[in-house]
Amino acid sequence: MAEAIRWYEEQAPGLGDRFLHSFEATLQRIAKNPRLYPEVLLRARRALFPRPFPYMVLYTIDEATISAYAVIHQARHPDRWKPRD
Repeated sequence: MAEAIRWYEEQAPGLGDRFLHSFEATLQRIAKNPRLYPEVLLRARRALFPRPFPYMVLYTIDEATISAYAVIHQARHPDRWKPRD
């Protein structure tokens, strides 16, 4: 996250803050309806950031717990970030 925020801030002042806000909004959407997003790996779901940011949050749901384990660029394959049991 810190690397992506820095990169966006270097592109245009304030863009890093917009990226962080998009991340927070994505987490809020996951918290409101965690089963809304598709499963992309065994037990793992993917929620995309709002445009223009091509990032996603990968997370799992276990009974009453939602665990986010990766924030990655959409060009990366989610298999690379399998959750650890």
